[in-house]
Amino acid sequence: MNQQYCFSAPGRTEISGNHTDHQHGCVLAAAVNLETVAEVTLNDDGGICRI
Repeated sequence: MNQQYCFSAPGRTEISGNHTDHQHGCVLAAAVNLETVAEVTLNDDGGICRI
């Protein structure tokens, strides 16, 4: 049996000022009650990724 892995990333939203924070501008960002989740199992067929 192959080992399974689970990854998650928290949700984030930017209401205004998209990417102006890199230029020292104002950004209104907030965390949201959502996340992205991926469950992964490694296989033996040459590293082919199936989604």
